[in-house]
Amino acid sequence: YSICSFHSKKITFDNITINGCVYVIDCIIDGIGNCHITQQLIHTKKSAIRYHFPSHVFTCSWPIDTKNLMELGKNSLNISKLNKAIQLFRFALCVRLQIHYSHIDVAYSYAWLGRAYNDKGEYNKAIGYYEKDLKIVLDKLGHDHPDIATSYNNLGLVYDSKGEYDKAIEYHKKSLKIRFDKLGHDHPNVATSYHNLGAAYYNKGKYEEAIGYYKKSLKISLDKLGDDHSHVANSYNNLGNVYKSKGEYDKAIKYYKKDLKISLDKLGPEHPDVATSYNNLGNVYENKGKYDKAIEYYEKGLKIRLDKLGYDHPDVATSYNNLGIIYDDKGEYDKAIEYHEKSLGIRSDKLGDDHPDVATSYNNLGSIYWKKGKYDIAIEYYEKNLKIQLNKLGYDHPDVATSYSNLGVVYDDKGEYDKAIEYHEKSLKIVLDKLGHDHPDVATSYNNLAYIYCNKQGYDKAMEFGTKLLRLKLNKLDSGHPDVGDSHSILGYINCKKGNKKRARKCYENALSIYTQKLGKNHQKTKAVKLKLENL
Repeated sequence: YSICSFHSKKITFDNITINGCVYVIDCIIDGIGNCHITQQLIHTKKSAIRYHFPSHVFTCSWPIDTKNLMELGKNSLNISKLNKAIQLFRFALCVRLQIHYSHIDVAYSYAWLGRAYNDKGEYNKAIGYYEKDLKIVLDKLGHDHPDIATSYNNLGLVYDSKGEYDKAIEYHKKSLKIRFDKLGHDHPNVATSYHNLGAAYYNKGKYEEAIGYYKKSLKISLDKLGDDHSHVANSYNNLGNVYKSKGEYDKAIKYYKKDLKISLDKLGPEHPDVATSYNNLGNVYENKGKYDKAIEYYEKGLKIRLDKLGYDHPDVATSYNNLGIIYDDKGEYDKAIEYHEKSLGIRSDKLGDDHPDVATSYNNLGSIYWKKGKYDIAIEYYEKNLKIQLNKLGYDHPDVATSYSNLGVVYDDKGEYDKAIEYHEKSLKIVLDKLGHDHPDVATSYNNLAYIYCNKQGYDKAMEFGTKLLRLKLNKLDSGHPDVGDSHSILGYINCKKGNKKRARKCYENALSIYTQKLGKNHQKTKAVKLKLENL
């Protein structure tokens, strides 16, 4: 953009757009009509800005207080105004770079930009900023300073979000070593590192390791903070999550109830956070197949939210959404639709027709109509969901990949295999580009394509994707993980369809061995694969 200089005690903007920054020095600014500045308006304290510019035009006084800019950015981040936060952090960074390119405050700006891009789901950008932060703090503070541990921790978190769990673990262990050596074995920041390692191992499917680290984190929190602290409640919640994923639902319930007890004691029976604890218990009872008990907890959570937040609060919409999901699980599709439509109504009214949560409601309704066999209605809702995501997230966001995948599943069930393959390949391209070749979402795409090619009687292509799926799972997970068992089962299905019963039997036996050891002989998956072997 061009640079212009105007010299006057008073200037009036008349329906003008200025592409760039405006610097106002001891001057009065008025405006007529629609005036717009694409970057920032920076003014001295003796200036007077009498025109009300649009809210996205950032105005600040000179000299620029970068600490205030950073605080404003953090406030924006806390209320999920990510683009505003990035604008503020970048502005502070630009000013600080004028002072010194490797000043510690520059590193601080890089770190917060990394946090904002991580929250936005732009993980590669986040990594870029976190690495710039790390380079400066290593140079300025040395290799064993606690702030270096924070930088390693940040990189660990973003690699975890990206699904690169081994890299996440590597950084979290570096962070832990510094914190352990410099702060002591029982410092709260050491507990944080244990927690983050637990989360990375949990996401990787290494549940025993996750439990070990979560319990170490819990022990420090209990010793340092007391048995009724919110961090202790959070540790109980995390342990509940792991045991739920392991299928050990009774243990999960035990930990979720400990979390609930602290929340009830500290916050009272009508606090919105108690509603969240009820929601977690509802979820585990849902997974346990105890739908009526799950509904009981979901309705307790809903009652609190209705009483405390009002009938049209977005969290009430979330409760309706959860009830919709459980009635979906129960096969009561009309009741599920009723709750999802209530959720959709609130979200549309309070958040706007193009909000991502509205897209989620469309997606859930699409899923139910798909299960009802009403494929055209399902496609209509899935396409509404996709339209919002394309507009809000862009054409290459992982959530867009999921939407393509859902459309692929419906077209598969409609028997329109070529269209199904088209959507699944779109999904696969995005996840390969954005998440890498060994991300769990890549496994989902391989799984879907294997089934479709099998349904299309393209058995060689089905075997190709089924084999890729198994290889990916073995690379990411323990060989005895239930997800690896699923991959063996898929290959068994393809070989069975292909007429190769000997190979099918071997694959099903591999799956059965894993399911029996990890899930138990009475688990639904164990029983299903035993039946397949009997029917060969």
